[in-house]
Amino acid sequence: MQTFNETLSPFELDDRKDIETVFTSWTGIIITVVSAVVSTLASILVIWLIFNSTKRLSRSIYHRILFGMSVADIIQSIAMALTSLPMPTDMIYTGFQGLVIGNKYTCNAQGYLTVIGATSGMLYNVMLSVYYLCSINYSMTDYDFHQCLEPFFHMSVLIFSLVIATIMLVRDMFNPSPTAMAWCGGSLYPYWRLQDDNISAVKVFRWLILLGGILCITTIVVSMIMIVAKVHKRDQQRIADIASATNHEGPEDEEEEEGRRNAIDNRIFQNTKIIRNQAIAYSIVNLFGFAIMVVLPYTRNFLGFGIPTAGWQVLFLVLRPLQGLF
Repeated sequence: MQTFNETLSPFELDDRKDIETVFTSWTGIIITVVSAVVSTLASILVIWLIFNSTKRLSRSIYHRILFGMSVADIIQSIAMALTSLPMPTDMIYTGFQGLVIGNKYTCNAQGYLTVIGATSGMLYNVMLSVYYLCSINYSMTDYDFHQCLEPFFHMSVLIFSLVIATIMLVRDMFNPSPTAMAWCGGSLYPYWRLQDDNISAVKVFRWLILLGGILCITTIVVSMIMIVAKVHKRDQQRIADIASATNHEGPEDEEEEEGRRNAIDNRIFQNTKIIRNQAIAYSIVNLFGFAIMVVLPYTRNFLGFGIPTAGWQVLFLVLRPLQGLF
């Protein structure tokens, strides 16, 4: 297998390889490690709480989805926490201040795991939104969801994550980049090749990934809107039913029965509101994470290889590995 310098010797005298950014600095490396470790610990805590709950994995679809999201986050967070360690020692970039002891294989492994984790996490968020939607809007029981949809979703998460990561591996898209990240990830080598018209296939694939991400976040947001609308409609109906019952006078035993039904309906409605609030919170977090993880980096890369501002680089390094905390 050819080394980086053997492949790219014409670029050894190019000044662009000596670029220094927050991504290449000790500051960027420390920020990434701290964020990734915090995210990993948060996901481990979620898993611990799941296994110590009364329902555990076998009895709760919600817990199984959260477990999948947590495992996905742990995979990508640990990979990102390694920062520059897996980068090839013979790469042309000279600005990375962290320890570099890897090769092309370790760089590919780091990028592969990062993409597996990120893709799985996004798809499990879609699954969670659909689960909320089916539960609230269509009154689907956990048993029906488990029988009809859950196996399909789990298989889709696994297949899509492996396919996307494998295509990127085959297309040699896992590389270090001093203008994009502090770890080996989805980038061309060297980074200024993004201006090369001969790599249109790579650009098309990146566009497809972006469109896939937009489809995922659209599903999450639309599900959230439908859930909020449904809960609001139920709330209005409940208020109308209470008003009707108040104005209606009947035998005492009928009033007691009506009171019990109203109490049960109120408990169900309060649980529905809790689920609605959870769905809204997850949607907001996903929108924010999607903007940080996909929209801004992809937009910048498609428009050129311009260096993002230092503030944006710091924000990216803080929030990108921190998905598990949310």
